[in-house]
Amino acid sequence: MTIRLGAPPLIVDPAWADLVKALREVVGGCRYHTLEELSLDVAGRPGKRRLSELIRGTGAFPERHLVESVVQACAPQKAVSILRLFDIAMAERSAQAQRPAATFRDVAIIGQVESFTDWTALGVHRPITQLQSGDLSGRVASGELPTYVPRVTDLDPDPATGLRATLAQARAR
Repeated sequence: MTIRLGAPPLIVDPAWADLVKALREVVGGCRYHTLEELSLDVAGRPGKRRLSELIRGTGAFPERHLVESVVQACAPQKAVSILRLFDIAMAERSAQAQRPAATFRDVAIIGQVESFTDWTALGVHRPITQLQSGDLSGRVASGELPTYVPRVTDLDPDPATGLRATLAQARAR
């Protein structure tokens, strides 16, 4: 009897998925009957839960020594190839951490907002793509646009032509 692994996990990161798949093969084919039993022979005795997270690809990214110790306990001949997969997955994680998360402004700048179509799913109105001073109050009155609420923290990029100036012109008519 060998360790039962259950269904393979769905992992989006390709390098991490490759590492988890290799670890599952090694652990699934080892001489141990349970993760608890394996844990007793792994350096630091990580426990059943930590080993379960490792072979499911959940939890925190594992330490190199944990992966190395599990492989040494189960299939030492595969250590070089699995540690290479670990290094690739670690590099992928590091690269992702260096990339800042996209903000709404970033998305707007690269034009994706203009092509987005399901605004009601987000609970917002369509973006105002053309500001014409006369049509805003009519669009607000018809319910197409919400009433603009000025906030102290809002800053218009250009006070002469920005949103506040356009709304002031619309109110003056």
